[in-house]
Amino acid sequence: GTNNMNYKFRAFCFVLITQLVHNVQAMQTINPLHLAAKNGDVPAIRNLIKTIPINQQDALGFSALHVAAFHNHPETINALIWLGADAKLTNIHGLTPLHLTSNNLCLRILINTCGNNFLNIQDKYGNTPLL
Repeated sequence: GTNNMNYKFRAFCFVLITQLVHNVQAMQTINPLHLAAKNGDVPAIRNLIKTIPINQQDALGFSALHVAAFHNHPETINALIWLGADAKLTNIHGLTPLHLTSNNLCLRILINTCGNNFLNIQDKYGNTPLL
């Protein structure tokens, strides 16, 4: 009901605020691969994965694919998956890239990669990718 939805919204906001505070306090944990994913820079990603593991996670467990999903870059998501990124990787809150995107094309790419059963995966707060 409404209380459950309010709880999910508050839990999701808590996760986002935690990430923002962490990034402000620890900017050094953002690696160039994550920055390229944030900017949707596929050529840079192709070069960077020669020296940085494609599934490398920051201190909170976010990978380049999480970052690309959060910033709604479908071309970048496609490229990362094609290059070997794990679309089912979770961060410390149990969030997958599918939990983080709000773009329909990004959702379709991630669902096609992970399968429909993955829509029911819950984060540590009980939220599924499609609230």
